Amino acid sequence: MLVGINASSETHDAILANGTFGVSLLGGNQQDLALRFAGRHGANAVHRFDTAPWDQGVLDVPVLQSAVCVLECVLHHHQLVGTHGIFIGRIVATRSAQGNPLINFRGELRTLLYG
Repeated sequence: MLVGINASSETHDAILANGTFGVSLLGGNQQDLALRFAGRHGANAVHRFDTAPWDQGVLDVPVLQSAVCVLECVLHHHQLVGTHGIFIGRIVATRSAQGNPLINFRGELRTLLYG
C-alpha cells in the first residue's frame, strides 16, 4: 500500500514513530468525512477524528468503524518527496463491509458502483 502524507502533519510523524498505519476506505455516503480529512472543513490534527466512531485495529492503529474496507500496514519504506512523505506499507490485516467505495476521479468525489 502506498500513501502520501504531508510531512508537516502529526499523522506523518506518528507513522514514522510507530512503524504502522491504517487506511480506512470510505463509502459513497461519507463525502463529508472525506472532505474533513482533506482539510476542507477547517478541522485539523486529532480533531478530525472527533466526527466518527473509531476502533483500534489489530496493529493498534485507528480504523473507522463504518469504513467499506480497512487495510492495516507495517511500514516498509518512507521517502520524503517535496512537501510529502511517501509511505509504502506491507498489508498485514484487512476488514471489509457492505457498500460502494468513494473515489476521487477528475477532482470530484464519486461513488464506484459495482455489482
